[in-house]
Amino acid sequence: MAPNVAWLRNILRQNWGLKLLATFLAILTYYAIRGATRYEVEYSIPVDVEVSPGIAVLAKNPDQVDVRLRGSQDDLLNLDQKLLKARVSVRDETLGGRPQSVTIAPRDIVGARGVSVVMIEPPEVMITFDHEFETTFSVAKPETIGEPLLGNVEVQYSPQTVTIRGPKTRIAELKAGGHDQVIADPVDVDGRVESFSKRVAVHSPGGDWASKIDPEEITVQVNIIKKSVTRSWESLPVRAIRGAEASGPVVIDPPVVDVTLEGRSELLENVSERDIRIFVDCYRVDPAVTNELPVQVHLPVFMDVTMTVVPKVVRVGFP
Repeated sequence: MAPNVAWLRNILRQNWGLKLLATFLAILTYYAIRGATRYEVEYSIPVDVEVSPGIAVLAKNPDQVDVRLRGSQDDLLNLDQKLLKARVSVRDETLGGRPQSVTIAPRDIVGARGVSVVMIEPPEVMITFDHEFETTFSVAKPETIGEPLLGNVEVQYSPQTVTIRGPKTRIAELKAGGHDQVIADPVDVDGRVESFSKRVAVHSPGGDWASKIDPEEITVQVNIIKKSVTRSWESLPVRAIRGAEASGPVVIDPPVVDVTLEGRSELLENVSERDIRIFVDCYRVDPAVTNELPVQVHLPVFMDVTMTVVPKVVRVGFP
């Protein structure tokens, strides 16, 4: 019997050791988890209110709340602040211009997945509700930022009106005050050399009160109108280009023409008369008759210009 008693006591001692070890490991795990999630960060986030159909938010105070979030360092660093918001849903709105208190709970914080919400300040907002109303606003001409590298800017945009849904009282105040335009984001044209188009967002006048803007974006066509100048040269001689085997005189009537070039000033400012070569191509003409040939103009390099020659055609004979 004695060996059996000793064996039992040994087993009991081993179990107690296992129990103590398990307890010790549990304590270590608890403090490890606590240490991993002890980080906190605070953000100011917007308040988003979901309402019943036909209802709009006339005012909310405040329109932002401060939240403190707790979690591991990795979880907090992975948060996208732009996605954080307090979204409250109201289905028993009080109308008549009286503010209504709405509580914000941790479950209402959107974009905080994987972390804990430990503070919301203030914990409630005062919201004033109104009937929703729909009307049309015109879109103000979008502004431009900067200067193009060459030329001037002309702006066209479409559509030029949008439909806005929002609180009836707010819309009536804006219309009565003559503020019936919405503005679009400006367009950066700095350093541009070619025309382009871009989609830009539209914003309601006087703050973010509109329930919906349709469409939310407009298309802006930016035309870069290049500055141009006109230069003219009169009585420039016309030369005949012939093959090496050709001989005898050539009579050109009229022997001179006028040339006008139109293009960007930086292209034309250094062009002189000696750079402009005017000729008619006589390689394949019949020397026995008088020919009418088009006048051709050669510039020293390719130039993006508009050219006018007067007259365009001359008579060429071989007496």
